[in-house]
Amino acid sequence: MNPDAILPASILYGTLLLALTAYAILGGADFGAGIWEFNTSFRSHRRDRQLLREVIGPVWEANHVWLIFVLVILWSAMPRVFQHLCVVMWLPLLLGLAGIVCRGAAFIFRAYSPVENSVTRASTVLFGLASTAAPFFLGTVVGGILTREATNPRLSQTAWLNPLAIYSGFFAVAVCLYLCSVFLFREASLRHERFLMEIWRSRAMLSGVWTGLLAMAGLAFVSSEQPEMARRLIWGDSPLVLLSWAGGMFSMVALYFRWPLAAVLASVLAVAAVLWGAGLAVSPATMIPEIPLDQLVAPPSVLWAMLVAIAGGMLLLLPSLAWLFWLFKSSSALDHEHLAHSSHP
Repeated sequence: MNPDAILPASILYGTLLLALTAYAILGGADFGAGIWEFNTSFRSHRRDRQLLREVIGPVWEANHVWLIFVLVILWSAMPRVFQHLCVVMWLPLLLGLAGIVCRGAAFIFRAYSPVENSVTRASTVLFGLASTAAPFFLGTVVGGILTREATNPRLSQTAWLNPLAIYSGFFAVAVCLYLCSVFLFREASLRHERFLMEIWRSRAMLSGVWTGLLAMAGLAFVSSEQPEMARRLIWGDSPLVLLSWAGGMFSMVALYFRWPLAAVLASVLAVAAVLWGAGLAVSPATMIPEIPLDQLVAPPSVLWAMLVAIAGGMLLLLPSLAWLFWLFKSSSALDHEHLAHSSHP
């Protein structure tokens, strides 16, 4: 590989993983809220449903900027990889995008309807189904990349239907449920809602156990099917999967002892570590071994120009997103305080 391209390509790949991590954590919690709402809509307490609907706001749709960011980096910095992804993985990518669009539309139809009617009930069902479909199909894409099914130019367009890709889809849904329940446990604690704290603490522990079992099953499956991949994941230069395991275990301890902030931080660490472990185990050099790395990445001048553009864009994007979240968070807190005072004259 051209020595001049090694540094910018490495920085861009790290930036891509950072954006993917942000989307998995923030977008994952958003997807999880939709899944939980659908699963509990017919048997949960009114205050429980109210909390879910208050914390899901239009601002969370801004999290999809990170997915767009990932696609733009792939398209510009690694065009050959992007090409093979779009050819082999076009169907799960399309279904994931359809889930995102349907989810946003269903949220708007339901949230701003003046009365409860058949349209709002259908929108709630669509919201839950789309919230489940989007992370599932996006997870299958990640699983296809891990097995190099998505980047093999000789494979057919149904190559994503392999066991590890399907498993990755279910694992992504479980992660979304887990992140959302932990985040809502902390949200209930900030509102001093003891009743809701216990509900979401129980759900977080249940989904955490389920996600952990899925993770162990996945490692066992990878070890039997692709031992080299498992070796890089667990015993590579940066054994981040072990760090993810430690974060997941500590999050369960924090949930048991009712430490909301510690539970959130530990769950974020667990998800981020497993993503980075997978990302480092599957570097651009191993994605399409048939093609030299020089032909996978853009010229050094393009890579450096992208880094300058990204740095400038982050100076505008990050403060804007922080302000947007703060505005909606403040509005939600004021609405909750108003409702509390009106119900206790």
